[in-house]
Amino acid sequence: IGQPGWHTLSLLVDDGGRIAEASETNNAWTRAVYLIPTAPWSDSFEALDGAWEGTGLWRLGGAGSPYPPNRSGDHGWWYGRPETGTYDTGIYNAGHLTSMPVRVPDVGYRLRFWYRVETESPGVHRDQRWVQISVDGGPFQDVLQLEGEPVNTWLPSPPIDLSPYAGRDIRLRLRMDTIDESRNAHAGWAVDDVTIAWQAAPACDDTHEPNDTPDAATPLALGESVSGVICPNGDTDHYQI
Repeated sequence: IGQPGWHTLSLLVDDGGRIAEASETNNAWTRAVYLIPTAPWSDSFEALDGAWEGTGLWRLGGAGSPYPPNRSGDHGWWYGRPETGTYDTGIYNAGHLTSMPVRVPDVGYRLRFWYRVETESPGVHRDQRWVQISVDGGPFQDVLQLEGEPVNTWLPSPPIDLSPYAGRDIRLRLRMDTIDESRNAHAGWAVDDVTIAWQAAPACDDTHEPNDTPDAATPLALGESVSGVICPNGDTDHYQI
């Protein structure tokens, strides 16, 4: 089988009934088989091939829906309720959008996707959005928490370096967690155009790194002048006075 993705494997024995059996109802066997693709790999959710599974309020929507989740093409995934256009259910809720496995063949591959968000707060302590990765069928681990974005704007995710998983099969998971039941009447999280591609690491010369979080912010004295570099693409730098 040369094409990755889902395939159906079927086996039929003694279809002519030439061998007498106690039961003639078990001669046909069918199984769905998933052939793991190898990066470079991309998915714009147009194939509708079951390569992703959504739980909770995750749903695959189209351009013609009342709340279209697609950036390109006709389809995208969205965490929300089509009845209201929000993820407010009156109670706490959470859900996962999980991919089938993809093989990372070598170092230098990076994960990217496009997304649009509107939640209770852009901070890290309210409604939370996580990128998680499972390696070779193991448990999912947090690799990135998204925060601080402008609302209702399609944005490219920060590039996630997959070099630690070179030569292994990974599954991607996007987790939405409302933390509590309050203030969930917002448009939620839409995702489209996922890619895993090789990209050379940019040459970044910033002596203040790592300062990607408020806790690691670079201190500045009043009247002091410093130079910094927003690098690589998707980098976030924090400074504090």
